Amino acid sequence: MAKFPHSLLIILLFHLHPSTSLNPTETQALFDIRSSLRGLPGSTFFSSWDSSPSADPCTSFSGIICSPDPSDSTLRVTALTLGTGLENSPGLEGPFPTSISNLTSLTELVINPGRISGPIPESVGLQCRRLRLISISNNLISGPIPASLAGLTELHTLDLSHNQLTGPVPVALLTALPSLKVAVLGYNNLSGALPASMSRSSMLHLDLARNSLSGFLPSLLPTSLRYLSVGSNSLYGPVGAAFSAGLPNLTYIDLSMNKFSGQVPTAIFALPELLTILLHRNNFSGPLILPERVPSSCSPSTTEPNSIEPAPCPAWPLASEPVPNSNRFVARVRAELWREGVRRQHEQFTAQHNFSEARVPERGAGPPARVGWRCVWRTLHGSAGGHSDKLWDCAPEVSLSGLTCFGMTAGFINHLLSRLGAD
Repeated sequence: MAKFPHSLLIILLFHLHPSTSLNPTETQALFDIRSSLRGLPGSTFFSSWDSSPSADPCTSFSGIICSPDPSDSTLRVTALTLGTGLENSPGLEGPFPTSISNLTSLTELVINPGRISGPIPESVGLQCRRLRLISISNNLISGPIPASLAGLTELHTLDLSHNQLTGPVPVALLTALPSLKVAVLGYNNLSGALPASMSRSSMLHLDLARNSLSGFLPSLLPTSLRYLSVGSNSLYGPVGAAFSAGLPNLTYIDLSMNKFSGQVPTAIFALPELLTILLHRNNFSGPLILPERVPSSCSPSTTEPNSIEPAPCPAWPLASEPVPNSNRFVARVRAELWREGVRRQHEQFTAQHNFSEARVPERGAGPPARVGWRCVWRTLHGSAGGHSDKLWDCAPEVSLSGLTCFGMTAGFINHLLSRLGAD
């Protein structure tokens, strides 16, 4: 039997059983993180973080995942989760640990809700180049969004919501990161304008609600968008250009509580996947024009009011909860609206605080087989008209500022349509 030289045997054993210890620089980084943070009363998160020399962070520290580094045969931290994330669980407090930047192989960084404060250092984006997930929501993070995050070419999800961030959103973050699919930046104090064109992005989910953003809604939005929320900002101007090109994948739109003006584009109601649209508390005006119904074959040459080119199959909104409250619409609530509401299975339609009219059944004409719902309206002068759980308690014809309907059965709607008539 052939004998191996001792030197060759040692080399083979080294490759078969590489060192399983964590890289010393990253071990020190974890100890620094432990030193800078503490658990809020009741938190036991750090109970497993043993600082003794014999402790192995990769196997004993909670919230740590390690992977081998082929360049030096040590282990590197690839995922760091600080805090348990359980509902009603106490989080952590203290300044944002700058030593996180020394975990250069990180792909996931999660800081669960707590009271971690201070800015995110630019070094996180400069040194942790492999990050794909950053989730640091519901803390006290302040300062600007680091511009260096826009250089993370593998970043897929960024959630910095419910913090105290200020300053503008880095332009490159919304325009030059093809890997970024989810950006949740709502409930901060971000300011400035949105980039004029975000069409190069392949974003799926963009949440910028509850900030202090100003300026126009960009005219070129990513066609990949499924969720768009810019509610509760100070955005202004018309929105027609943003939707005229069509957003075929969009299911949720929140434009509410801004200063948008002009007419709501017909094309917005023709988006083929739309489920929810929120338009309330803006300065929209003019008629609320809905697309005409077309045969199921959907002629591609069909044109819409105002010369807006709709989606291929225009129809009354697919939205389950269209909410155009508190604007200056002048329109009649048409029977067609109700018919399409049933056909599309709308869950809710709200158009309060406008200048609309609606015909309702004559008093005393009770519907069959109904479920609970209500009718709410405001008069032209803004005084409360009241509310009732019976539609027929409303006057036969009244100036309404809105009509909200919940849980109506198809039988009830058919009864309603027979009394609304053709208009």
